[in-house]
Amino acid sequence: MSAYGQVWDAEHGLQITAIEAGTGSVTRYQDGRATRFAFKKPFKHLPHVQITPDFGTDPSRPFKQNWIYLLGQGRPAVDREGFSVGIFGSVGHVTAFRYMAIGISERTTTPKPAPKPKPKPTTTKPPVKSTSKGVMRSAPRAEEEEEEEEEEGEEGEEEEDEEEEEEEEEEE
Repeated sequence: MSAYGQVWDAEHGLQITAIEAGTGSVTRYQDGRATRFAFKKPFKHLPHVQITPDFGTDPSRPFKQNWIYLLGQGRPAVDREGFSVGIFGSVGHVTAFRYMAIGISERTTTPKPAPKPKPKPTTTKPPVKSTSKGVMRSAPRAEEEEEEEEEEGEEGEEEEDEEEEEEEEEEE
């Protein structure tokens, strides 16, 4: 049982050219030779292969200790047409496994950069403050506050001058 398809990964700059997944079983031979599995369709580039033991769905089935692994015996264990699997266990022991082969290559063209987000429009209105009576009014800007303070300072000086003049008049 196998499945075949294509997936693209533009985010990481890689192209996943093909994926094949399926199940198989391997037998431990007396001479320790590997079992060869052929892909349904040859890959364009050397694929990455992952094998995982399949223990089945029967929990009452007795477990026998074994190891499965990719075995090359003097040549690469994985090539474009298939892969070789070895097993370490008792002679004649059969183990089922699942495999997944992924063909990965670098993208030949650079992906287009994502569009830049548009800036949000800014408002020029001053922030709104609430008064103790709950009436909303515009808050004065910093410049206006400084001008008001200066005006108050000048008014205070004028009042002092007027008071001094009144005192002088009274003395006369």
